[in-house]
Amino acid sequence: EMCIRDSPNPNPHDTGSMVHENRVSPALMYLMIGLCILCPFGRTAIETIPNAAVDGILAFVGFAGMMDTHLFERVSLLFTQASDFPTDKPYCHKAVPAFKIRLFTVLQLGALALAWSLNGASMAVPSLSPLGLCFPFVVAALVPFRLVVLPHVFTAQELDALDSEDTAEPVSYTH
Repeated sequence: EMCIRDSPNPNPHDTGSMVHENRVSPALMYLMIGLCILCPFGRTAIETIPNAAVDGILAFVGFAGMMDTHLFERVSLLFTQASDFPTDKPYCHKAVPAFKIRLFTVLQLGALALAWSLNGASMAVPSLSPLGLCFPFVVAALVPFRLVVLPHVFTAQELDALDSEDTAEPVSYTH
């Protein structure tokens, strides 16, 4: 787990952030989870938690994580005029035309739909359960697809802009 705090350095060129690693809280968390599973009273306590509460927490965590992805940001651009694209995103600069941004987004959505459909079909129809084993292969196939196929559709500059993590300066890690 990482904690970011303001830097005490008065240097005006400093980004203002330092990262300190914290290994105590994850260790305590895993210890408490282990105790709940191993101790009889812990299992009883876990069984009293309603399934709806667990499902709600997992749905919230999944939705919150989804909101921070570039894919989710670009899905909204499918329905936005190119003149209204945000200018603070690296993939919305003039280096990447709106058509290419939309094409990249549709390709990503297609790969996601393929992975979900294989996994969903294997759960819904028991005779198709071997399809669920194909899910990791679909994910692994995305690497050669990105390295071999996409360079024929997009230029190197477009792929760099579409794959960029963020526009912010990298955070310097100190030990």
